[in-house]
Amino acid sequence: MAPSALFSIPNETILAILGTLNGKDILACSATCRHLHSLVAESVSLQYAIELFACGMFDGARGPHTLSVRDRLNRLQRYSLAWEQLLWTGLLELPHFVGCRKPLTASGDVLVVQRVGGGEPKDQVSLHVQRIPSELRAVDEHRSTNTPPNPMKNAYDVLLDSSQQLMINNRFRMNSTHRTNELYVSSLLTGDAHPLASPLIFMCQTGRVDDICGDLLLEMIPGSFPQAGKFVLLNWKTGIVQADYPGDESSFARRIFVDEHHVLCMSERDPLCLRVDSLVPAGTVQPASYEFLLPEFLQKGAAVRCMIPYACTLETTPAPHGCFYPDPADRLIVVEFHATALRRQFTIDVLARTLTGYIAAHPASPGQSAVVVPWDAWGTRGARMTVLADSAMHRTVSGSRQATLTRLDGPHRHTVLTVLDYCPRRVARAIARGTAIVLHGATVGVEHTGAGFGPLRTELACIVTEIPFPFEEEDGLDRRAWICENGVLFLVSDPFWKKIVDAWAHTI
Repeated sequence: MAPSALFSIPNETILAILGTLNGKDILACSATCRHLHSLVAESVSLQYAIELFACGMFDGARGPHTLSVRDRLNRLQRYSLAWEQLLWTGLLELPHFVGCRKPLTASGDVLVVQRVGGGEPKDQVSLHVQRIPSELRAVDEHRSTNTPPNPMKNAYDVLLDSSQQLMINNRFRMNSTHRTNELYVSSLLTGDAHPLASPLIFMCQTGRVDDICGDLLLEMIPGSFPQAGKFVLLNWKTGIVQADYPGDESSFARRIFVDEHHVLCMSERDPLCLRVDSLVPAGTVQPASYEFLLPEFLQKGAAVRCMIPYACTLETTPAPHGCFYPDPADRLIVVEFHATALRRQFTIDVLARTLTGYIAAHPASPGQSAVVVPWDAWGTRGARMTVLADSAMHRTVSGSRQATLTRLDGPHRHTVLTVLDYCPRRVARAIARGTAIVLHGATVGVEHTGAGFGPLRTELACIVTEIPFPFEEEDGLDRRAWICENGVLFLVSDPFWKKIVDAWAHTI
């Protein structure tokens, strides 16, 4: 189209067309000529779309009392800067956490802690639900107490999806002949049975639920010789098993959702790898699984114990609160390795989009049951591997961010909170603007029984921010920090985490 023809189109029409594009495409259009650049620069709605793209965020819920686009743009810009520099906008004291045990789980901006006793019967278990507020995301504080039916003395697993106001109590029961698992689906707001849950979901299952994604629960069902175990997708709204998949040597390993179409587990068989299975409806042909191999030095006879310890629920549904929320594709997956022969602990950080992107770009051949992906093909540039320091006290993950507490010894012993942000778009903008410290990967020197394998270089970049733990050091107390989308929860407890003695949150 000639420039004169473009200029003949009313600006309102051009803006309407540009408004149908995403932030990346709007930026590309604005770079084509001065006229489009001027229109984009003067449009608040288009600038908001560009800012959402640059921050790795999506627009949130709209309602009768929703914020204006200009207000959302201003809040998003301040929110991004606050996370880059850990500039707190508020302090939330949590005295009702005192006397509770450490948090069980987190999802989005919600955390749950457990309290045992304090009621009738004496072994009554109650769950304290706490939503961390955010002034910039327009999220209000909410707290409630959830007391599931048929209380048990021992702790049980809890899974959350704050975007759906959903809590799953995943509790084991034993009798003289076998073990069953009771699932209770409740509302985060009321603690009562979730109004959308099927009555069938309350039936006793035989396995454990590892993760939630939308309508689906990922349930592991162990086998008994000679029958192999399996994992199933259970719809918590209908109570119907949507699909089931045969297990393998990793049947008892924890599985998590990479996205709504893929499940990941840590396979400790030879070769050591991250295994990703595609989810397909029951009765259809199961596609090949992808085995993302780990570095060679971990494959050479080292006794390795692996786990996926840090994972928040994958939220694919827009939250009913908050004016913007993170892109689920930027979910950070952290895998921890205890290599006993090397006498070291390692962690590998990888984004979900790295694994799913490789699968989409390298389809399996017809009839192929497994695709083996060498470490050099995915890990060198798509992951970050580090040695887990002995001084690292606690680590949590939320979205694409990871928070670690590290105790630094010396004349002035103190604890440092380190936040790493792996969101590719935020990292790229920080590099372009020079507004934050960026780590361009990591180098690990490794050695195995006298034979050197290192150094090993990984290139995944991240934004790093460090601040001192905001609490006076005191012997005999332990410290934890739980990251969420709206800030960081700080906890101080006795050495065995039987009782929290102080709790507060710095909010953004």
